[in-house]
Amino acid sequence: MLNGILYAQFGTEKHQGTIFGEINGDITERVKELARIFEASDLHYEIQKNIKAFHISHNATAIVIKHFYTNTGMMDVETAKSESTLLKIATELKQNIHLVAKAGIPVIPAQTKLMGELSADDIITMYRQMLSNDFTIDVLLGNHAVSAKAEILLLDEIFHKKMLI
Repeated sequence: MLNGILYAQFGTEKHQGTIFGEINGDITERVKELARIFEASDLHYEIQKNIKAFHISHNATAIVIKHFYTNTGMMDVETAKSESTLLKIATELKQNIHLVAKAGIPVIPAQTKLMGELSADDIITMYRQMLSNDFTIDVLLGNHAVSAKAEILLLDEIFHKKMLI
């Protein structure tokens, strides 16, 4: 959001898109209508039957960007790519995904579940590759991340309170 306007960011990969669904898993008329709007706009989407599990799983991976925050904003790209920063991210990412599964919540999509099974070194390599892409750098370290700081920190706090109960 900038001056009351929502600016959407789209990746270049075909599988990226908007994921939505009803909390109870039903494919309602409004879900079908939203799907028609996305189709008419030639935008990729996915109807997710277990949207709650999807959002919890996504949150488990998204909150690790807290390690990119500094007292004055965001780290520079080189610091973000450092072994010490990325090891914190890899360790917490694996831990968060494990907590979701341990709570009996399906870790979805499969790519998210797979991240929990990767070695820390593989996750570090993955993040280094991501931090070599301008779009991803902007999402993880740019204005979007800066404006999301309060939200990320709150989600992190709530996630850990709920998962450690």
